[in-house]
Amino acid sequence: MGIDETCATENNPWSIISSASTNSTLAGVLAAFLIAAIAVLFAKEHEAYVQTMALFASAIVILALDSYLFSHITGIEPKVLLSEGEVLVDDTYLNACARAWTQAMPASGMLATGGVALIAGLSWMLAIHGSTARPIQPHLATLGGGLISVVIITTTLLLTATTIQYLELLYQDNVNIWVKVSMWLGVATAIAYCVYTIWDRTTNIRETLVAAQKATEERAEAARKEAVRAEAARKEAVRAEAARNEAARAEAARKKAKNWAVARKWAEHKESRVEVNVAVTEVSEANATASEADTTASEADTTVSKASATDFTLDLGKLKAATALIAILAAAGPIFAGLLVHFNETWAAEPACGILTIALVTGWILPIVISICISHSVPNGRLNRPVLPPGNSSSGFPDEMTRGRRSSPRMPTGPANRTQP
Repeated sequence: MGIDETCATENNPWSIISSASTNSTLAGVLAAFLIAAIAVLFAKEHEAYVQTMALFASAIVILALDSYLFSHITGIEPKVLLSEGEVLVDDTYLNACARAWTQAMPASGMLATGGVALIAGLSWMLAIHGSTARPIQPHLATLGGGLISVVIITTTLLLTATTIQYLELLYQDNVNIWVKVSMWLGVATAIAYCVYTIWDRTTNIRETLVAAQKATEERAEAARKEAVRAEAARKEAVRAEAARNEAARAEAARKKAKNWAVARKWAEHKESRVEVNVAVTEVSEANATASEADTTASEADTTVSKASATDFTLDLGKLKAATALIAILAAAGPIFAGLLVHFNETWAAEPACGILTIALVTGWILPIVISICISHSVPNGRLNRPVLPPGNSSSGFPDEMTRGRRSSPRMPTGPANRTQP
């Protein structure tokens, strides 16, 4: 197998050393972006934002350390000092390149994990914003689930391809075909499981947001109808008041024109005052009823707004497991890469089982496990109680939404409590 000083081979003309500097810059930029995102999240009060901040914090650590690991790889220069009469052979740079590739395994796994954690946090923020926005935006949760699915699929496939290239370098293109087939089948199973989990949880939260949005619209419509009925009742009461006043004035004029007896006039005059007073009281109570209906509609809109945001929970699942595994990988990767310098220079000729196992675990297996845990942490919204049609006393929304409801304002029939000015 021919290999040059950049660790590019005949079958794989790609240099892990030359690409390390770019990967180091990418990891540093992502870490800086996460720092800015956490600064924004400090101003948020939603519980899910706090959990998202925990994921971002662990991703910052792993990306910052990953930037250092990739920069360390760029310092490897596979050079050989030849004595007189010695010539270069095909595998002259094998030992140094094997060391570079072994260090690149945990670095690649850490970069992929940091990227998945970053996009997962952004998808959670989209779902949270969609649940608290007015009006509710269910499509944001779907968008977040789609983004995290794409990132998990892409990073897992790239890590698998990198791992196979690493094995081909160590074993000089003599990797059994069934090993490759087994790796790809395992990766396909893991990807299918992650995508199904994300799809299921995203569908649940979307249905939850759609139900909350529908309930909000129904409650708002009921409040508007209540306000219209109250306004109609108030106008009817005003018209009745005007009619009674006109009738009272006409009756008083007619009674005065006939010159009735003083006692009879006084009695009829008193009766007229009582009727007018009753009309004034009716109008006053009608106005109060309309004002109460307007207040009830306003409170209903406010209460519906709060209910749609708090009547369901964002279950973030195995977030603690994901953050713990990210912390383990962030610690194991740099330690493993640092210990490689103490091994014999010729170990790559016959790969040590322990070193190979750690490289595969930190660069391939553990990042896939973290992706599975993160797929279980995608927001999964479920309603705490069923959403029933408006007007049902057993509605899942708080009592304030049905408190103060009346069919229609009724005119009082009792005597007046105050005299006409």
